[in-house]
Amino acid sequence: MFFAPTRAADVATATPIVAGRCSRPQPSTPPATRSPGRDFRADGWLDAPPRSTVMAALLASGRYPDIFFSTTMRDEVDPSMFAVPWWYRSGIRRHGTGRTLLRTDGIIHRAELYVNGSKVAGTDEIAGAYPVHTFDVTTLVRPGTNALAIRVHPGHPMSDLSIGWVDWNPTPPDTNMGVWRDVVVLRAPGRTLADLHVRSDVDIESLAHARLQISVDVENADQAERTVTLSGTVTGTANRDYSPAT
Repeated sequence: MFFAPTRAADVATATPIVAGRCSRPQPSTPPATRSPGRDFRADGWLDAPPRSTVMAALLASGRYPDIFFSTTMRDEVDPSMFAVPWWYRSGIRRHGTGRTLLRTDGIIHRAELYVNGSKVAGTDEIAGAYPVHTFDVTTLVRPGTNALAIRVHPGHPMSDLSIGWVDWNPTPPDTNMGVWRDVVVLRAPGRTLADLHVRSDVDIESLAHARLQISVDVENADQAERTVTLSGTVTGTANRDYSPAT
């Protein structure tokens, strides 16, 4: 079984969700958004390793063992399975104090995000293979295990923000629908740094010098005015045994 609650440590950590389960909506299945407890049963749900599309979760659970043989994917996988939303569900075990944030690094095609039964964001915010979104869920989580649920919606790769394929890597039946990039639990103090960016200006002629311009966003979570000093160090091994490219 891949499923286990993700342990989110104290402040100043970033922890990807380790695994979870996914399932299509079923009449006999209680809402996947509910908090952990006896009212939720995961019978019939699929194990979903990290960064799994729906098709990847099906394969990880042993469905379609010969998917890469001949025309198995075309002939034996029913594409209508992916014409409806699918649920992903996992647990987060929070420890310590500080803020808790969730960062989605990319979900195809669109999604809704829930924590302990409360809707955090909808398809108007979470859409696309590469957009990154961060949500502060501090007021929704509690010590111990918390329920994280994501409802992923189908889409079309020609009209939605998706990724493409080529003739030697054909389109999968789910069109890569699912949580295909990390969902990360961020544990932060009142001040956080995000979106570090390094821009380099290299002396192309000699390759002897490079100018680095570094920027980062600083966020203050409360209303108090604060003065923050940032410092950093650029490290690496100088290698002068090279010649300019010709």
